[in-house]
Amino acid sequence: MKKFALKSFIFLFILACLIAAINSFYYSNYLRYMITSRGYDEYRSLDKNIDILFLGDSRTLYGINPKYISKPSFNYASPGENYLVSYYKFKELLNEGRMDLKMIVLPVDLHSFVPNRSYNFSHERDWYYGKFINFFELAFAEKSIYYFKHEFLSRMNFLGKGFDILKTFKNVKLKSVYFGHVDLTDNYSEEKNKSAIAKKAAKGHLRYINEDNGPGELSGEILSSYLEKIIHLAEENGIKVALIKLPVTGEYLSASEKYIPDRHEYYKALDKYEGMENVYLFDFQQSIADDSLFADSNHLNISGATIFSMKLEEVLPEL
Repeated sequence: MKKFALKSFIFLFILACLIAAINSFYYSNYLRYMITSRGYDEYRSLDKNIDILFLGDSRTLYGINPKYISKPSFNYASPGENYLVSYYKFKELLNEGRMDLKMIVLPVDLHSFVPNRSYNFSHERDWYYGKFINFFELAFAEKSIYYFKHEFLSRMNFLGKGFDILKTFKNVKLKSVYFGHVDLTDNYSEEKNKSAIAKKAAKGHLRYINEDNGPGELSGEILSSYLEKIIHLAEENGIKVALIKLPVTGEYLSASEKYIPDRHEYYKALDKYEGMENVYLFDFQQSIADDSLFADSNHLNISGATIFSMKLEEVLPEL
């Protein structure tokens, strides 16, 4: 019995060391080159205070360049990030106490509240989200076993889809990162079938929206609750909150009408924030009409991000 226990211990120890070694290899040769990792490392290396923190998904990541914001700021958004992730990320940053934040900026786009975004995690993001989220705690809090597997994958990230370890042998094409912001260089105006591209994007973002919602009710109860948690956490710490609708193309807005026929009614649920002290709403959804300033139907390219960031600069420092 003792020999069996000893052999089992040795086996498990060797297995743990092997997993740790493969994880380290996978991170060093692949994950650390990803946008999320590079943004995380850049934030960790900051040696000055940040006044404004931008959170959100890829629209924020690609659309807001801190270079054009006069107050010290950092773009801490990540692809696919939902309010649940933003909440835990924001909470972690406050607990660290490194920054004396004055404001956070969050997107309130049409797809921000779609229910399936509550489960918008992936094998390539779990290791990153695991830096902020205790998935076990989250699973119990939301009464969902879904999150248990992500705790496992956040620690065994090399597993991926089962073959991701092979990616370590490929050359990774790096995009430039500036205070978290990432540039896109594509030009949507050069696309031959813009309408089809916009329809595909809108369907991918909005097809799971809850059609039973009435006026003033946002879909995605979990996500709406985490947006409220972020706002309350900011309020407790004396931090202002700017909620913004980021620019998208006219084709994208037209395609979205299939899923959200009346945007005004859809957004009525945000009216409750209008009367809150230190919470501000800005609608930039149709502020950029030139398709050449977009990389695709709903993401700004490098030129569009410059112009939009300048538009933000006109309003944020005044808050």
